[in-house]
Amino acid sequence: MSIIGERRELGVDGEDPPPLSIPSANYIDLTVRLGVLAALAYWSILLVRPFLTIVLWSIVLTVALFPIFRWLSSRLGGRLGLAAVFITALNLVIVLGPVTWLAVRLIETLKTLAERLVVGDL
Repeated sequence: MSIIGERRELGVDGEDPPPLSIPSANYIDLTVRLGVLAALAYWSILLVRPFLTIVLWSIVLTVALFPIFRWLSSRLGGRLGLAAVFITALNLVIVLGPVTWLAVRLIETLKTLAERLVVGDL
């Protein structure tokens, strides 16, 4: 063989460069698993995002009402479930009362508006 026909590139130390390595099956498996895990985390965040405000308000109400819950459960003889039912019912009355009132007022206003439109007195 002639010197011109064979060309080799040498490494820094004058040695042969290391051969290109093919990724092992474990490396590929780990990469695929991490990709699938990232996709699942992203989809989970997309699914939960509309409910985050509800979850945050639930946490705030839980922390704020815990002393009342503890006091009420001690008054009820340690019945935690009954105390939870009372506090839940009270919260529903507090929340649904104004919402019901607003809905009734809205219906009355829409009725009045519809009557005035029919008569032509708008």
